[in-house]
Amino acid sequence: MMEEDPAGALAAACDVAEQMLTETGVASGVGGENDELLAGYRAARETADRVERSEDVDPGDVAAAIENLRGLYETIRAGRQA
Repeated sequence: MMEEDPAGALAAACDVAEQMLTETGVASGVGGENDELLAGYRAARETADRVERSEDVDPGDVAAAIENLRGLYETIRAGRQA
């Protein structure tokens, strides 16, 4: 679905990312190594919210949001494997 409609799938991807952050405890961390992950998530969520409000969102912003979520997923996955 992400390949077919990246903007339309962004909100659902953010929901999954939020769940991952909560389950791993990253979302509750204050300061430190997770700041970049959380900032990337927040930026992606903001873009998803703009899409849901039917605002004019640049495709580059959607791509950046997807990359932020991909990085978050890869970081959390690597942490679970360690």
